[in-house]
Formats: sequence, structure tokens, C-alpha cells
Amino acid sequence: MSQMSVEELTTAYEKQSVEIVELRSDVEELKLKIESLLKIENSNNKTLPENNELSIVFKKYKKSILVKNMYSDKNTTLKCKKELKDLEAKWFKTEQEMGWLFVGKFEEDKSLEENSNFILESLKKKGFEMEVIYERT
Repeated sequence: MSQMSVEELTTAYEKQSVEIVELRSDVEELKLKIESLLKIENSNNKTLPENNELSIVFKKYKKSILVKNMYSDKNTTLKCKKELKDLEAKWFKTEQEMGWLFVGKFEEDKSLEENSNFILESLKKKGFEMEVIYERT
């Protein structure tokens, strides 16, 4: 293995630093484009009612709690995305499941209803009215 000189290392470092700055700029530009597209999509999506009603399903997923949409076209969790993220939910999608996952939040000594209560209470405090189903596996 050959050793690089200090000058070669410095040059390589400077080149990588410039590339990192350019990549960060590209990422920020992409974020802005995505936000713009999401705003257009949301403004065109007439199937979502403009109200505070949610229709959600709670399900145990391994040692976590999964919050899913009850319906694909109304009262979806899109309305409370920020609130769910504030509660540390992560968007989750597999071939079988899709929804907001509260990783490691399911306590085995509690029921699904008891485990889900902190989510319901938080959403109620934010003014959401909910239709809820607890899905047993």
C-alpha cells in the first residue's frame, strides 16, 4: 500500500468537501421540489374531507403499535401526520402492512387499548375526532 503525501491528502480532502457542499445543495433543492409537489397533490386531492375526523385502526406489530387508515379515501392519517411524528411515530410500509409505527411502544402486560391510549389522548387534545378499531392478530 503506497502512502499519500500531505499535499495529495489535502487536495483529496478539499475535493470531497466541495462535493459534499454540492450534494447538500442538491438535497435541499430536491426537498423544496418534493414539498412543492406535495402541496400541489394535497390541493388536488378532493377525496380528503376538510375536517378533523380520523378513522384509524390500531394493531400490535411485534413489540410496536401500528396506526393504519381505516379507509383509503377519507379521514386518513395524513391530517395528523405532524402530530404522529411529534409522538415519535415512523412511517412504515411492507407488502402486508402500511401505517405509522410506534417502535417498541407495545408493553406486553397491557392490552392494545391501554397501549394505544397515549396516542388517542394526544390526538384528542389536538382537536381530532376519531373512529377507532382495534385489530387483533
